[in-house]
Amino acid sequence: MSMDPLNCDKIIYNHSIGYINDKRHEKSNNNTLIANILSEASKEIKDYVMENKE
Repeated sequence: MSMDPLNCDKIIYNHSIGYINDKRHEKSNNNTLIANILSEASKEIKDYVMENKE
């Protein structure tokens, strides 16, 4: 397999796109995780307030 410059550029490009897509997916998962944690915390705070409301 010859590694001519065009082929090298294409390989680097494909790896870069894969890396960017992985990071986007990772960021999306992190945002979902944060949203779920905040939602759960909000429910717990609401329950606590309702239990201690007098």
